[in-house]
Amino acid sequence: MPPLAIPEELQAFLDESTKNFNTENIEEMIEDTRQAVADPEKFFAENKDIMEQYLAYRRSDEYKNSPAYKLQILLKEFHQASGYYDIFIPAMKRLSPAYAEYYKQLEAANKKFLTLYPEVAQQLNLIHLDFPALKNNF
Repeated sequence: MPPLAIPEELQAFLDESTKNFNTENIEEMIEDTRQAVADPEKFFAENKDIMEQYLAYRRSDEYKNSPAYKLQILLKEFHQASGYYDIFIPAMKRLSPAYAEYYKQLEAANKKFLTLYPEVAQQLNLIHLDFPALKNNF
């Protein structure tokens, strides 16, 4: 499998978007994600307005013409071609009971998400979580 080739303009976007990231920011994002996945009902209740704004943006032409969208598509195609969904994720679940449990929580959170926002399931590339079960839906 050839390495991921990110076009220059997308690499510039990625560099600019992440230039202020540091270990503390990343640790905070990881913890926020853990909390959201552990209690998705609470997360969706507390973030209803921002979720609806986010989903509206993801449906917009502005987003569909953005570098973020192009990068999302590039990564999705790379993940599909590289076996990320079909080989890597199942292997991680077998190797790590903690990851397998986290993955179950992600699936439950996604199920809740799709219950709250059923239109998302019908909108290609609206939301993509790295789950083999979802790779054909988004």
